[in-house]
Amino acid sequence: MLKKVKNLFIIYYVGVRICFSEIALSILKWLKKIELTQLQKRLNIEYTLLGKEISELNTLNNPIITLHLEQIKFLKKEIEFLKKEHEAHISHLLTARKTKISYFIDSNSK
Repeated sequence: MLKKVKNLFIIYYVGVRICFSEIALSILKWLKKIELTQLQKRLNIEYTLLGKEISELNTLNNPIITLHLEQIKFLKKEIEFLKKEHEAHISHLLTARKTKISYFIDSNSK
């Protein structure tokens, strides 16, 4: 009987840990999505400003246009970097969760 109660506790504990972990991952994904959306908006603004400058100046050899092109390049790299970083972080969190839960189950099943 005591073993059944212990097993029930382990199942309950693991379930609660997974639920809270999923909530934390959802919040993290939501915050990263907001950050990426803001960068994407900034990139669209830079494209708009670049088009405006090109149409007004009628030349591509202007330092202002070069500045906009560099800013666009930077924002694209930043967006890609954040996406890769986010994927790696999520993968790390899931691996850590799996390790913690399997360690808890293994140590309590003896």
